[in-house]
Amino acid sequence: MAETYSTSLKITLIGDGDQAGTWGDTTNTNWNLVEQAITGVDGISMPSSNTYTLTNLNGTSDDARNMVLVVGGTPTTASTIVAPLVNKFYIITNNTNYNLTMSASGGSVSLVIPALTTAQCYCDAYNVSGNGTGFYSAQTGSAGNFTINGNLTVSGNVTETGNFLAAGVLGAYKSASFVGGISNGSGASGTTLNVTAVNSGVIFIGQRITGTGVSSNTEVTGFVSGSGGTGTYTVNNTQLVSGGTTITGAAGAVATTPASGDNSVNIATTAFVQNTVGTLGTMASQNANSVSITGGTISGTTINSSSIGATTPSSGAFAGLNSNGVTTLGETTTIVASPSTGTINFDVNTQSILYYTSTASSNWTLNFRGNGSTSLNTLMAIGETRTVTYIAAQSSSGYYANTIQIDGSSVTPKWQGGSAPTLGGNSGLGIYTFAIIKTANATFTVLASITTFA
Repeated sequence: MAETYSTSLKITLIGDGDQAGTWGDTTNTNWNLVEQAITGVDGISMPSSNTYTLTNLNGTSDDARNMVLVVGGTPTTASTIVAPLVNKFYIITNNTNYNLTMSASGGSVSLVIPALTTAQCYCDAYNVSGNGTGFYSAQTGSAGNFTINGNLTVSGNVTETGNFLAAGVLGAYKSASFVGGISNGSGASGTTLNVTAVNSGVIFIGQRITGTGVSSNTEVTGFVSGSGGTGTYTVNNTQLVSGGTTITGAAGAVATTPASGDNSVNIATTAFVQNTVGTLGTMASQNANSVSITGGTISGTTINSSSIGATTPSSGAFAGLNSNGVTTLGETTTIVASPSTGTINFDVNTQSILYYTSTASSNWTLNFRGNGSTSLNTLMAIGETRTVTYIAAQSSSGYYANTIQIDGSSVTPKWQGGSAPTLGGNSGLGIYTFAIIKTANATFTVLASITTFA
């Protein structure tokens, strides 16, 4: 009977009546092969093709039979090891700077082992795992990570020597210095960061990077072939930075901006709290609709495009503003050295009071709008009210604002006293006050009054 070989370890199976007088040699070889499967450690140098197929031989030493595979070499990108599709347990040490994929010839499931990581895995040739034949992790969690199924109690101190990442809170990241460039991979501007050497620290998602030619506010946004060391990453700004540039990655991380409806809290480390004066105060309470801040000072900041603490006020709107103590609010007044005549555009977004200082030369139209590019209908929310004042130098002819418009369409105000004016004053200043209430889309109620000052 001819000799055969076992499926997984390729050990010689001697047939009945075969190898008379020599079977002992074959048995000794078999024991050596079993020992290799249990204790064997083999080094593999990844070739330039970035793919290595394990040798799988009958009855003699090979790559695939070893328990431990230590993968080295200098691949230029992520690499792959192809193993035979037989049941087998492996310990894989990936000593390269790129991800390593363990795949089985003819299998459908593969396993990625991160750079500079040791992982335990197994090849399932009969789909016992239920997701297809191929490679699976033999660890709780993915290769390179550690998962605790329960509570972790530490009676002593915890020392962070790497990075700390916990359920949406980024912190304890160390700074990094590395060499690389940013392009599209073909010498033009792009968002691929190619790191060729790491001098110190680690690269992580959310890291703010600086260096010669690096655009301001550039951050690492994703891993490609790199996962903290050399390799490729994506950044948020399109740019061209020469390879070989020394780049610094800041410690800490930038908290992401929640999407609409996301009430989660994103926390950045103090690496990006700049130019603090005194204390930052205490965030007393918050929910999805409001935030209360107790203590501290807000200066040189904007809310809804409105400047706080700046020398020159800017435009914008507060949904609500409460003040305890003495508060002084100033109104922006635009002064025009011209007579009231024709159609006068009142830009609500840039002024509260509009003053024409020369005596009126004819009746005129007042057209209320946001500004030259924004309609008042767009600027105002339903249920919002804007109060504005128009001041006209009056003439002896009694000219007045006889037409009121919003966004170019005429409206009929409700005048104080119940009647619209038919004549302006003969001298002094005519003070027109309008309370514009938005009741529906492109629908307004206007309450108006006119007072003469002389």
